[in-house]
Amino acid sequence: MTPVVSPALPALPPVVKKGLAIVAIVIITLMIIGVLSANFLFQQAMMRVREKLRHDYRLALTTETATLANFRTATLTGVRVDFLDSLSEKKSAGDSLPRRNPPLFTAQRIEASVQVWPLLAGRTLLASLKVDSAFILLSEDEDGTKNYPDLLGRKKKSPDESSDKSDANMQSRQGWSNILSRALTLGFDAVPDELQLTAVSARYEHRRDTLTLIASINKATLKDEKLSASMDVEEWQSTARMNTVLDVRGEVYKSRKAVMIEVTGGNREARGQPNDGLRQPKAFQAPLVQKFFGASVSAETLFVSLSQLNEDQDSLRLGLRLGFRSFNVHHPKIDADTLRIALFESQSTLSVAAKSFRIDVRQATLDRLPFRAAAAIDKNDSLKVDFKLDTDTLASQTLFESLPAAMLSEMKGCKFEGRMQYALSLGIDWKNLDSVALDSRVYAENFRTLSLGGNNNLGKLQSEFEHRTSARGGVRTFLVGPSNPMFVSLQSLPPHVAGAVVSNEDGGFFLHRGFNEGAIAQSIGDNLRKGRFARGGSTISMQLVKNLFLTRSKTLSRKFQEIVIVWILERSGVVDKNRMMEIYLNIIEWGPGVYGLGEAANFYFAKPASQLTLEESLFLGSIIPSPRSFVRAFDEAGHLKPERQDQLRFVAGKMQSRGLTSTATINPDIALSGRAKDFLKITAPPDSMGTDDDE
Repeated sequence: MTPVVSPALPALPPVVKKGLAIVAIVIITLMIIGVLSANFLFQQAMMRVREKLRHDYRLALTTETATLANFRTATLTGVRVDFLDSLSEKKSAGDSLPRRNPPLFTAQRIEASVQVWPLLAGRTLLASLKVDSAFILLSEDEDGTKNYPDLLGRKKKSPDESSDKSDANMQSRQGWSNILSRALTLGFDAVPDELQLTAVSARYEHRRDTLTLIASINKATLKDEKLSASMDVEEWQSTARMNTVLDVRGEVYKSRKAVMIEVTGGNREARGQPNDGLRQPKAFQAPLVQKFFGASVSAETLFVSLSQLNEDQDSLRLGLRLGFRSFNVHHPKIDADTLRIALFESQSTLSVAAKSFRIDVRQATLDRLPFRAAAAIDKNDSLKVDFKLDTDTLASQTLFESLPAAMLSEMKGCKFEGRMQYALSLGIDWKNLDSVALDSRVYAENFRTLSLGGNNNLGKLQSEFEHRTSARGGVRTFLVGPSNPMFVSLQSLPPHVAGAVVSNEDGGFFLHRGFNEGAIAQSIGDNLRKGRFARGGSTISMQLVKNLFLTRSKTLSRKFQEIVIVWILERSGVVDKNRMMEIYLNIIEWGPGVYGLGEAANFYFAKPASQLTLEESLFLGSIIPSPRSFVRAFDEAGHLKPERQDQLRFVAGKMQSRGLTSTATINPDIALSGRAKDFLKITAPPDSMGTDDDE
């Protein structure tokens, strides 16, 4: 075969060759100049960053090397950040040489590249970020010296800078929606397209409180909008130690400002194995909750999803999904047992304006209980808070079984028939705390109680029964009925006795069905005004149920069960109001070791209850909230203190206006004639078993 010979390329003219050489030299020169210029600009930028950290946050940034490659990739090695106030050398007891607080941040290597096109618009967005062997340390010594600023926020503006802006513009910039919008923008802009963290850990030390918290990221990656991370969290408080493992999976969509995160309790032994969804997650503990709230909180899985729906000049709308599995909370104020929630899921919409916030829980499920809720905060005129909640109508037994078992700890085994639905509405205006709006309703269809569970039995109230109560030194048991010589029937009493008790404790007892929403709303307003829990809203029905069926523990679960049993009792028809009042008068504590009105009349006035005067009845009604502290009502001479006399006159006036007594003219200077008189010479012990006036 004849070989094919390619035609020779024509030789370039000398002038062309010379031109190309010049172009090549120019390009190479420009590249060299560009590299040198880029490096120069990069070093200038690093200087500005150092100066800003120093000026705005009192932080000193140092590096061993800081270089720029391919015009957009910066590499820092030997990175260290110190809080300037901690750089001064000092001596402490036992130190022979001056010492410095440790650095706030160190990293062996940081590599970051930026997106090119946003630079043209003046925005710096990370294309990738790699951090290797980094350590963050927040520490506080016994003397209060910290290695971090108290405020890592904005620098304070001078009066001249602040005065340049109009009030309207400042209000716009400081509005809740604008603050949140800027935070979302900055947050998502700070997230690189690709992220790789290796051996990054953070440690918080509070040596005075002997508290140490360590969070270690073994490896974290973000690529193609997929996030994956594994973490170890350890917490020491004195000698107690908590250690948990977290596996984090999620998706981050910067363009849509959306993020989805799922956190599960990990397993060290399973590290490195693919997460096929078959491994049973372990519960992980929430750090610092025990330290600051005295509670233990754990879960097996936590899911959070946040997305920006839309934004205009005045408002911002976000979508929020929240869920968890095997959620456990233990706190002595909730219940002695751990509150366990097997499953919770919710979908909500957040609407944020300049001075208002609203969250609408469109759909939520607590185990098998579907419900909806809404909460709003408005500060346009005054601080206003509104809250609404309502459940679906479903089988009564399903509703109660969906509640955490700890909330029904003393009603274990309760059984109900029929269907129920609950609705709650609460409105508070801080400008008018005397007009708190409260509406709480239960809608029941064919409701019937088969069993109250535990040792609860409403039927016993229809006849004589044995009552057990906690008393000083143990438990006291006595009969409530004619077999007890100290029992007092309601018919044997003058009308002003029960009238005085009702007027002091629950003026609407014979009118309401277990709950006085007006009194509860008023107590909410009073407590908010005083900034503490100063007044409760317990009715006589609630006090009766607490004394008859429940423990004295002041917990959320006991209060909830009290409300449930009161609602059932008032609608069951088992006993009427007169019988409830009769039982109440015969079982409540009226002094140290004194139970029932019969014992109280003898203890204070050495007479039977049927002979109590109006003044004596008013006095007995006034000490029900703190019966063991009755001596505090008297002065050193044994006379009733003036403020307590005024209280008796006030209640007497209420009784007359309601037709419970014919006169409000009384002599309130009560003279004790029974054994109680001997107690006036000693200091009363703290009252720990009074009624719920402090709930």
